[in-house]
Amino acid sequence: DTNATFPGCKWMFDSGRDAEFECGDGTFCATSNASCCADHKGRLRCPSSAPVMCNSMGCVAGTDHCCAVSVAACASQGGRRTCSDPEVPAKLPVIVSVTSNSPTTFDVDWEPAEYVSGFVAPCSGAAGATSDFLQWSVQIAEADAAGTPQESYRSIAVCEFSLRTSTFCTIEGLRTNTYHSIRVAELCQDSTLHSDYAVSALDAYENARGITVSIPSPVPRTMPLPSPQPQDIVLEQLAPGSLTLSWAVAAAGGDCVFSSWLVEWRSWTASGKTGPWIEAKNCSQLERTAPLCTISNLTMGDVYQVQVQETCVDPVANSPNKVSAPFRWLSAEEWHVYLGPSAVTTAVLDVMNTPGEVQVMSQATLADPLLNATGQFTLCFGQAASPLDVSVTRTDVVGGWTEQMWLRCTTTAQPR
Repeated sequence: DTNATFPGCKWMFDSGRDAEFECGDGTFCATSNASCCADHKGRLRCPSSAPVMCNSMGCVAGTDHCCAVSVAACASQGGRRTCSDPEVPAKLPVIVSVTSNSPTTFDVDWEPAEYVSGFVAPCSGAAGATSDFLQWSVQIAEADAAGTPQESYRSIAVCEFSLRTSTFCTIEGLRTNTYHSIRVAELCQDSTLHSDYAVSALDAYENARGITVSIPSPVPRTMPLPSPQPQDIVLEQLAPGSLTLSWAVAAAGGDCVFSSWLVEWRSWTASGKTGPWIEAKNCSQLERTAPLCTISNLTMGDVYQVQVQETCVDPVANSPNKVSAPFRWLSAEEWHVYLGPSAVTTAVLDVMNTPGEVQVMSQATLADPLLNATGQFTLCFGQAASPLDVSVTRTDVVGGWTEQMWLRCTTTAQPR
């Protein structure tokens, strides 16, 4: 059979500090001032150097309990201080999870805990009984990689729920890519009944009762701020079996320590399905600045897409992928970029180079011939602010188009 020990009062365990009392309101003060807890609801826990609290009020002119090095030393003070049911504090809550879903936030989920003996502390209340529960206290401090706080804990007001069953909140406004220590306590109307703080993700720590507690979860860390997305993929050179790309590098930002470029390509089949992404491995060795690389083993006239990503030492900080529109090329001077259908009158497409001329074409499927598009369109391109963009506006009807449209681009204007 398994037996459960009876819950203990707080004064049955020391303060965890060699020369400090813990007072009834949670403050700590030096034992060199015997009356230091007088204005803080009296002594709640004795220092670890004299860990036993005596039963009678024999200290501070008869207003507080004495602390002794052993139970025997309390013989003249009525023995060790006793513990009755109304004096049992709330049990340490359980932190279920701490998750960073954005670079500046944590989602914290916890649960109230009950004593395994079945005893219900006054703060928690029992079925049909009045609870002394006041609110939850959730606090946070920046920490080192081991989870040791590097600053004073600060309270999170939005998490101070007055409903005991409300046990989830989001902490916002945090530093990115930073370790934190988070702690949660159940607070009661009577501060001497507050639970101790449950601390998130310390591999091992000694709680205020002198008990070593192990927690297997990792030290909470806010997500790193990702590197900005690369911009402006440019078709620099088109050859029968290869193409050469460049792209604009965003200013270094976020928490990324550059590792390599990831350049991938995939094909479009005649039925419009896409193939798997294939890495252009020779592009991964490029320096971060002014990248330029060639993708080989391609077929002129086939349709492809490319995507570029900046990868970081910490992959969570990798940039978003910059993905091109589907495109093909028929010569070094002519390439086509897929526009598709549009539900609106004007669509803007990045054509991956500065064209000399652009025509709107239609193609039912990739196996069908490329035809002049039906309808009337105006094209705007070559603007200094966005030289790779082509703006397509339908002018003969209100609305867009349902055809599979392509933009036929050439490096120079074609004779008519």
